[in-house]
Amino acid sequence: MEQYAIRRAVAADVDILVRHRRLMMEEISAVKKESIDPHKLDVFDTAYGDFLRERIDGAGLYAFIVLHGNDIAASGTASLLSGWPPTVDIPHVYDVLYVYGVYTEVQHRGRGCAATVMQAINAEAKKRGIPRVTLYASDAGKGVYERAGFISKPSWMILQTAVAE
Repeated sequence: MEQYAIRRAVAADVDILVRHRRLMMEEISAVKKESIDPHKLDVFDTAYGDFLRERIDGAGLYAFIVLHGNDIAASGTASLLSGWPPTVDIPHVYDVLYVYGVYTEVQHRGRGCAATVMQAINAEAKKRGIPRVTLYASDAGKGVYERAGFISKPSWMILQTAVAE
């Protein structure tokens, strides 16, 4: 990736990570012709920022920033989910890295920024012996993730049992 560099995100980057995740959600909603209540997005921004600030310097959160000179080109985050039960493929209790908020600024798209974020996250998983990395892929991101070795599993289902106000 010519003229791009990647580094771990730090506390000073939290606002960028929040902005990128919001932009990602807004773009996905626009493509799906759905709308998101702006007030809910504002509440989300605050909650997500608090979540990141509490964890950014600790174990279990892996956030990365891609730079082009002094410009922030992209970012992405993964959280450690511990204690998943054995499966046929992994016959012991294991941990998972869950990836979210991968976003590339429009002017930097098509230059490998998201792939670089995924390489960094995948390297963290390998370094820490985490056998599975998982994510939700938007239609726009599927190609990036497939090229990184992810396999589509369309059987995910979600039940939202409660909504915090």
